[in-house]
Amino acid sequence: MEIEVALIRHALERDEAGFFGVTDTPLTKASINRITLQREKYPHAALVFSSSLTRCVETAKIIYPSVPVVILKKLCAPGYGDFEGMSFEALKENGLFEKWASSPDLAACPNGEEPFSVIARSTAAFKQLCDESAGKGLRQIAVVTHQFIIQAILQRYYVPRKYENWHVPAGGGYLLRYHTLAMAAKILDKF
Repeated sequence: MEIEVALIRHALERDEAGFFGVTDTPLTKASINRITLQREKYPHAALVFSSSLTRCVETAKIIYPSVPVVILKKLCAPGYGDFEGMSFEALKENGLFEKWASSPDLAACPNGEEPFSVIARSTAAFKQLCDESAGKGLRQIAVVTHQFIIQAILQRYYVPRKYENWHVPAGGGYLLRYHTLAMAAKILDKF
């Protein structure tokens, strides 16, 4: 069975960039206004799945105000341990951060969540929600989550299986056609 999935990155919850994985903060007023005005650019969805963090739930409810939203903790961003809640500016002079950031490995931040476990939990959740939605006869769903989770899903299910950066701006995303039996996705559109 095939199902169309809109993978959407949450809108902005702060003006400065940094490591805000599990830090739970609401969207900025400017961001709320922006996605409200752009609501029509998003693909149709009969059901929406969202990370349990406020920035994702708010984004889902603004884009899809009359569609049920199912909260899934397995779609949450990774925890950044000792770097959680810190801006890039604050970490510039941190020797431990410099050592971690320059490492060629996909290693966890000190005291942070292991990236491979984040990838495993999020891609398994994606497969399950697609299988269950298709099994219920749904043909169009949306998933509102985080940059790292979207990249993990695309890395796992996108065909051809090749590495790409897949940067997703806040409030942006990809429309996929996911084949449940082949466990493979094709990108139909980027928005």
